[in-house]
Amino acid sequence: MTENHTDPKSQPLSRRMFLKLTSGAVGVLTLAACAPSSPASAPTIAPAAPADAGAAATATPEPVVSREPGEIVISFNSLNIPEEPMALLSEAFQDTFPDLALVWELPNLATGDYPQWLGTQVAAGDIRPDVVSGNYLSNYTGYVNLDQYRKTINPFTNNPWDEDIQWDALRGNNIKGERIMVHMRSVHTYWFYNQEIFDEVSAVPPTTWDEFLNVNDLLQTAGHTPMSINYIWQAPQWLAEIYFDQYHVDWVETVRAQPGDWNFEPDKDGVFTFDRNDPFIHEKYTYNIQRFFQGIMDGNLRFDTAEVADLANNMAKMFPEYATEDFFVISDAYAPFLQKQTAIMSNGTWSIPTMINDMASISPERLEQLKIETDITPFAWSTFENPSMMTSLVQTSAKAVESAPGPYLSIINKNQDQVDNALAFVMFFSSAPGFGLWNEGLQAAKEFNPAGPLLVNNLQDPPEIQALWDKLQFTGNAETNYNGFWTSAGGGDFQTDLRNLFKNVLEETITPDQYATQLQTYITENLQGIVENSNISMDDIRNPAREPGA
Repeated sequence: MTENHTDPKSQPLSRRMFLKLTSGAVGVLTLAACAPSSPASAPTIAPAAPADAGAAATATPEPVVSREPGEIVISFNSLNIPEEPMALLSEAFQDTFPDLALVWELPNLATGDYPQWLGTQVAAGDIRPDVVSGNYLSNYTGYVNLDQYRKTINPFTNNPWDEDIQWDALRGNNIKGERIMVHMRSVHTYWFYNQEIFDEVSAVPPTTWDEFLNVNDLLQTAGHTPMSINYIWQAPQWLAEIYFDQYHVDWVETVRAQPGDWNFEPDKDGVFTFDRNDPFIHEKYTYNIQRFFQGIMDGNLRFDTAEVADLANNMAKMFPEYATEDFFVISDAYAPFLQKQTAIMSNGTWSIPTMINDMASISPERLEQLKIETDITPFAWSTFENPSMMTSLVQTSAKAVESAPGPYLSIINKNQDQVDNALAFVMFFSSAPGFGLWNEGLQAAKEFNPAGPLLVNNLQDPPEIQALWDKLQFTGNAETNYNGFWTSAGGGDFQTDLRNLFKNVLEETITPDQYATQLQTYITENLQGIVENSNISMDDIRNPAREPGA
């Protein structure tokens, strides 16, 4: 994800359910965190792992916001945001900065359409938006590096900004390690399952991949379609990242910054110790993309290996055999699960409130939204973590995708006055005074649907919602750095080609060994284009001491 979840299938908490959950706690109500009104999909370009860039914080301690009349144009990606939260933020912001108007120009686009829209905006000679969702177009080089402002005093709290939000838990770094985006919650992906169907076939939640295969075989033998999962951002992105990490966590030793590299951080990288069993290892070193590409170019990091073939073989045992018949084209894994058409679905924390609400009551309008023609019969459900592959070639246990839901806030780097103006808004939105109002507005519009645990400090969710988050088992984030490269290679036509190649091995038109060989050939033959698509040069990757583009 990470990423704005814009599929219109998600169910916001109803006013009745919200009041039930909060038990009338108005003080908590106004400070409860929000999520996008419809979290169901994942970003086109996943946010990178967080980098500790405290040394980069060189901006002035306090933002100098222009007192000249002006406006801040806000165009982050969210679908069908109601007027209420925008009105509350505008009014409160202008109490502090009366000469600055917030202009809400949200493009209201689906996830797949926003990157093209944003690309058109930043290609213009005079860029109009000030605040956008830069993680959808992370190759653009004109965003403000927000790490430079982490110690800036937030005029709405009088705290350094990084005391208002859990800074080091944020995703959203570009390939140069610059933090181009902030977000206000975290999410965790895992599997939902129908407890009643599991009981019927005497199945228990699996903890290993072989157990997972056995559970699916039990379900299929009993006449159930085992799982709903898509081939867009779930199987070829989430699972690809999680399980590549199991086989290749030792690549960390090749891709991490070394002394003399332009982004080496002595306080972090100088004390790093490789521990393959540390679930949070990817947050403890600085990734140097030049060393990654250098490793591929020199042949030290390869894909024509027994590990890649073994990984592909395990995935081909599961997919598409135990998925829905429309596995390669389905986008919504939720509706089949809700209708008991599948016993398991791939999903994340954002669907917990949605499931609670849909199990409690579902209206004709909601059924129409989900494109479901019959009523829903409630059932008992629960979740299990990603089962680990356990062959002799794996190096570590399975992690998850622990990424970011929207809204995503990035600042276009214009003149300093306008950057300062936009910065004041982003600090407001990403701290308790602004984010609390945003949630209050979503409540009033009956669009409150928290996607995962809060990263904003001094806010609390309603007790019953918080209790759900407290049950979460954070297992480490696999959606980071190099783990998704083998099925995406940076996106565009490269991603299309690699997803088609992966589809071939899943459909058994090629063997796992042939797949590994063809994957290596493709990466080798297209490496220069892939590198250039990442906005760095072949000269850059030969010299990791030099900052890309310098």
